[in-house]
Amino acid sequence: MRNTDNGVGPRTRPGYRPPEDGPLPDLRLYEHLIDDGIAEADQRGTIVDHLTARRLAIWLAARPQEPDFAHGLVRFVETGAIHPDLKNELRKHARSGTYSDQPQAARLLRYCINRGTELGPIGENFAAACDQLDRADTLLKDLHARARHGHTRLERTLPEIEDPRPVALASRNPETQTVTLVLDATIICSSRAGVVHVRHGVGGCRGGRRGRAYLLLVQHVGQAGGAMHVQRVAVPGTRVESWTVLGDDDAPVEPVERYLAYLTAIGRSPNTVKAYAHDLKDYWVFLRGRGLDWRQVRLEDLGEYVAWLRLPAPGRAGQVAVLPSAGPAVAASTVSRKLSALAAFYQHQVRNGVDVGASLTRWQLPGRRGGWKPFLHHISKSTPQPARTLAVKVPKKLPRILTAAEMQAIVDACDHLRDRFLLALLWDSGIRVGEALGLRHEDICPAEREITIVPRVNDNGARSKSRDARTVPVSAQVIRLWGDYLHEEYGDLDSDYVFVNLFAAPRGRAMGYPAVYDLVRRLRERTGIDFDPHWCRHSAATRMLRDGVPVEVVSKLLGHASVMTTLSVYGHLTAEDARRALQKAGWFTGGEVTW
Repeated sequence: MRNTDNGVGPRTRPGYRPPEDGPLPDLRLYEHLIDDGIAEADQRGTIVDHLTARRLAIWLAARPQEPDFAHGLVRFVETGAIHPDLKNELRKHARSGTYSDQPQAARLLRYCINRGTELGPIGENFAAACDQLDRADTLLKDLHARARHGHTRLERTLPEIEDPRPVALASRNPETQTVTLVLDATIICSSRAGVVHVRHGVGGCRGGRRGRAYLLLVQHVGQAGGAMHVQRVAVPGTRVESWTVLGDDDAPVEPVERYLAYLTAIGRSPNTVKAYAHDLKDYWVFLRGRGLDWRQVRLEDLGEYVAWLRLPAPGRAGQVAVLPSAGPAVAASTVSRKLSALAAFYQHQVRNGVDVGASLTRWQLPGRRGGWKPFLHHISKSTPQPARTLAVKVPKKLPRILTAAEMQAIVDACDHLRDRFLLALLWDSGIRVGEALGLRHEDICPAEREITIVPRVNDNGARSKSRDARTVPVSAQVIRLWGDYLHEEYGDLDSDYVFVNLFAAPRGRAMGYPAVYDLVRRLRERTGIDFDPHWCRHSAATRMLRDGVPVEVVSKLLGHASVMTTLSVYGHLTAEDARRALQKAGWFTGGEVTW
């Protein structure tokens, strides 16, 4: 299988090596990685990711193929680009009943079709990044295989190559028996691998996202500059991004990394993980500045942390003295959110024997001072409920809304039907901007005048906070605007997404959050209205409640998990709302007493 002539001729550059002389020590081991990638994609109900598709192409290129087919595979392996000839070849082999590798060709064809119109190269370092992950994953797979067979000595598994070899570091945690390998910008963590003799050095991550490999989205980890910072990471095999906190040594902070990995594993939103990462980074900066151990902090230390959060950046670093008359640098809501993240972090660490979380929680009987009481309160009223010991009073803010005149001015300022349709949809339905960006054409039912919000992983990073699908009615005007948009601007684009890039490169790609906020910035300048896309959702919910729509219906349309969420955000009355309700009840028309 290895000694085959694919007819590809000399390589165009040394970035790609077939399996017989490349970084893959064992084709059988490589096939296991492909099977793992396919199984994971099938479990998620998605198409294989870029890395698994590239491995499929390398495997097919190692088989006897026609020269044109082999050339297309090699081009994809090197750059990620899919030539139309390669797509035609894959279509021909996927439909052939005699082609021996028909399942692999069919799988790769589905990947190409899912790429839509984005068939060009994938980044500048596509081959290098994938080769690095190939080395990491094959080495990790080999480590697990040797551990299962009781071999603790690591033999050389990578063949000698002309390219510079990766910088390999390893560290072992004797408490958890965890071996961690660091290869350039790729971090792989192996739990209880049983192999420790790799190459020891400083800087290795200890602990981490066990059993998973992930790529830090920077060229080199060492370029961070020494200060603690939050770093975005991508998990190969999924399209979900996550976040981690890097310390002064440019290695992930172990307890924080474990907690953030847990949040990612249970499906928390990347935005939530990012916010927790920033909050815990600030906490770790405070601890290091005070010389405190995170496992032994006292409640008084946390009180000092609250005061430290309110200082401006120079004051936190001790560079300037902050006068008592200076106001807080952050809002009370920000401090409260950071304390909430800290409490959740320590509650998670309680399971690992760290008892600081107990000092952050007090137990009290619910509903002792009147007000709203939960369902079945008569049963649970004698059972103490946990509450945060350290809390900051946050003033309640009313949601910002737009008037009909303001919304009309914003819509009229749009240059394109796509932008007009997006804002009209947000105003009419009350859906989130992430839910709009994740819409597919199949989610719109024009006859019923309904749209369906389906939680799914989207290429543009758009997310639906709701875990369950829901159907939202829209007006006939919005449906007509959608049809005009498809006819006049969308045209014959081959994309499933409703909102795509039409007037800037890359054309046809799903529209992302940055494009929406660029649009909002332009509309602010044109209209003089300082608005946010989420105000459309607030406005829709407020209009529904003012028009007498039952709160449980509004909660369902907004996708809230509980009616109490709707009431806590929108259960307010302004003086104008109160006057309208009193007039409707005839309060001001009574003549019992004359003045």
